[in-house]
Amino acid sequence: YKKALASCRSILADLGDNSEVYNNIALCHMHLGENHKAMKAYKKAISLDSRNIQAYITGSMIERAAGNNNSSVKVLEEAINLHGRFPNLLVCLAQAYVRQKNEVAAVELADEACLKAPLVGSIVKTASSVFADCGSYGQANSTLEEYIRRAPNDKSTYGLYAGILAQIGEGDKAIE
Repeated sequence: YKKALASCRSILADLGDNSEVYNNIALCHMHLGENHKAMKAYKKAISLDSRNIQAYITGSMIERAAGNNNSSVKVLEEAINLHGRFPNLLVCLAQAYVRQKNEVAAVELADEACLKAPLVGSIVKTASSVFADCGSYGQANSTLEEYIRRAPNDKSTYGLYAGILAQIGEGDKAIE
């Protein structure tokens, strides 16, 4: 991450301020455990381009890493209020609500994300994990079954699906 930071600084020296580069700087600092620097960088990314949705997601991750779960939620809620209900923001906020034990809201957001992006594997898998974390194993199962039916070549889904089947007592079905 230190090499990546040096690369980012070099890019900034050549191109000037850039929201995406500051977002990458924030991620590097987060992974190095430098949360204060990470927060400063993600806020700079947003100040340069308030439409940079990934910077809001990064900001939420940084706030969570710093132990600020309420701030993590607020960053995502702000992004949704400014930019709309994008599926990636919805599932990230659903995950944050799971951490806050707000399971009803988490399931509602995960469901909405799946309805908006039924063929985006990362959205469907994250939403299914949210359903399972909230005890909605049947919903997790049906969501994954539908995704697998539509995208049978995405083998990365099968492990999660097998785990959900085991949770609902249908582990034998996973072997098929």
